Amino acid sequence: MFLANPARTLDLLLRAERLSPRDPRTWYRAAVAALAHFLAGDFEEAAACANRALAQSPRFAPTLRVLAASFARLGRTHEVRQAMQDLLRLKPQLAVTTLRGRLGHMDDKALDPFLEALRVAGLPE
Repeated sequence: MFLANPARTLDLLLRAERLSPRDPRTWYRAAVAALAHFLAGDFEEAAACANRALAQSPRFAPTLRVLAASFARLGRTHEVRQAMQDLLRLKPQLAVTTLRGRLGHMDDKALDPFLEALRVAGLPE
């Protein structure tokens, strides 16, 4: 659902936070928000949400992917390098082609720019 409508997703995440402010998995909401912001083109906020999620769950590879892609879109070379090192340390075999297969549920309109940003970040083909 949120892949097609990032704004709606962000609204639902805010509602979830109001309903359950002490949820121990707030990091997951932040991770979903990071992807929604990325898909909406707000790369700065995507990176901020990803960093919040990673502060609580530093080994969640999907969030590291969003962080690397966001930094790549922002042209923040040093941060891209660090995010990619962290990501590939967790998932050394990760490549664009394998990721495309795993994220096949995403619409190409959303997936292609995300994968392109990861290519720019240095994810192997």
